[in-house]
Amino acid sequence: MRTTTRTPARLLAFVPALALVLVAGVARAEPVWQEADTLSGLVGSYSRASTTPGPISYVTLGGTDGYHAQGPYTRFFDVKGILTLQKGNYRAIANNPAVGAIIVFEDEHGLDREAWFIVGVRRDPLGRRITAMKLQPSEGDGASIILYRVGL
Repeated sequence: MRTTTRTPARLLAFVPALALVLVAGVARAEPVWQEADTLSGLVGSYSRASTTPGPISYVTLGGTDGYHAQGPYTRFFDVKGILTLQKGNYRAIANNPAVGAIIVFEDEHGLDREAWFIVGVRRDPLGRRITAMKLQPSEGDGASIILYRVGL
């Protein structure tokens, strides 16, 4: 005698609906931001999502990283509605009790262009690379921007 297990039709109809609810919940979940206790894994290229406003469109950070990070950068920056290529050096420090985590961009002559607080980072599953940074302008009350790692 052979026995078979049958799944009720009502249960089968419920599974796709449950899957949609779970996927929708995951898509709306707010990403978890970590404090920038170290800037190891910072060196690389980052881009802002094209659908979100912000002055930094794309930036490549070179040099060294760790608790202190510094080196050359190249970026596309929105200057009064026009994307402008800018180069210079940056210096950054991870969470510091006096100021928090911050990155400062200098022009080609070593003069500060602007500074941004690093209010959160996201890392790859192994924790080796920063995959996204949430930046807040250090002056004024401008909106924060999120830069996502591009490539490896």
